Amino acid sequence: TVTFTLRDGSGMSVANPATSTAVVNGMASVNFPLPAGLAVGTYTITPRYNGSSNFLAFTGTTGTLTVERASSTVSP
Repeated sequence: TVTFTLRDGSGMSVANPATSTAVVNGMASVNFPLPAGLAVGTYTITPRYNGSSNFLAFTGTTGTLTVERASSTVSP
């Protein structure tokens, strides 16, 4: 399995880590719900392969998530 962790600019975790169910053909995915009220900003997503009887644990390349303010429309 792979565990994905979302961190803010200071390295603090801002959501519960999400763990995949399986690694298939070297790929893993999860549905990662963002916490309500997550502030506008740039966050990092770090994948960590949890290891198995055949392979060592490994922390992969960090990805970036940018949260922007939603646009709004005012009608007269």
